[in-house]
Amino acid sequence: MRVFPTSKCSSILTVAVLGALSVPTLSTTAGAQDATTATSTTSTTATTVAGALSTPSAPTNPSANPSANPSANPSATDVLNATSVAPVKDGRSGATFTVYASASTAKPLAKLTNLKNVFGRVVFVVQEDQGDWLKVQAPIRQNGGIGYIQASIIDRRFLHDWKIKIELSKRQLTLMRGAEVLMTEKVAVGLAKTPTPVGKFYTVDIVKPKRANGPYGAFAYGISGFSPVYQKFGAGDGRIGIHGTNDPSKLGTAASNGCIRISNAAITKMRNLLPLGVPVEIVA
Repeated sequence: MRVFPTSKCSSILTVAVLGALSVPTLSTTAGAQDATTATSTTSTTATTVAGALSTPSAPTNPSANPSANPSANPSATDVLNATSVAPVKDGRSGATFTVYASASTAKPLAKLTNLKNVFGRVVFVVQEDQGDWLKVQAPIRQNGGIGYIQASIIDRRFLHDWKIKIELSKRQLTLMRGAEVLMTEKVAVGLAKTPTPVGKFYTVDIVKPKRANGPYGAFAYGISGFSPVYQKFGAGDGRIGIHGTNDPSKLGTAASNGCIRISNAAITKMRNLLPLGVPVEIVA
């Protein structure tokens, strides 16, 4: 893994090949919210989430798993608005998965890979179930991040009603559960020359940097959005992320190369609460 200077806001290692602005050194120690462990071949912790469609095996850390509490599941009225997340069935590190341009063509848009040292296997957000095919939101730059996957590659899907909204002008991140606001935090956003993209994305994976006092802070989420400036950045492909920081004085300012920086306390709380596949809406 390549480590970049602290003056650069790197993104996170995500599930496309080297899919990030740049890649921090990662810790292999356990303890992050493992919403689909990369070395597992079942969906055991694919539901460190609120609202599994089917009952998972016991998670390795139930205390950090909101789905262990039945009250954490979406209510009957919330299910209609819930997000459907589809983790891949094959959790082996290095396993690859093809995203297609449509269900009627064999033309691939991209191949995604389960990478080492990230917590979580490849996950998609389902937009439409077409039987043998799923129309999904995917961590790809092509086609506006929309593609098709074969339903046979997916493990048990789950529902949740978490969402993140980032308001760039306010330098603010809001975490919601249904209609309830659970957290509002000041964040650092992209500089004018390297802006944070606006759009609707989702959390793809999470890493625990080796140094909690480094530029990525305690934890770092990779999201499915890409920098509008960088096609490549360091070893990655320009993907952005949400991560902690070792310079909280910059929170509330435009300071990054496109990533969202947040306090270490806030990113740790998010890690303890959230599944992967949480919608992230970024507005101006």
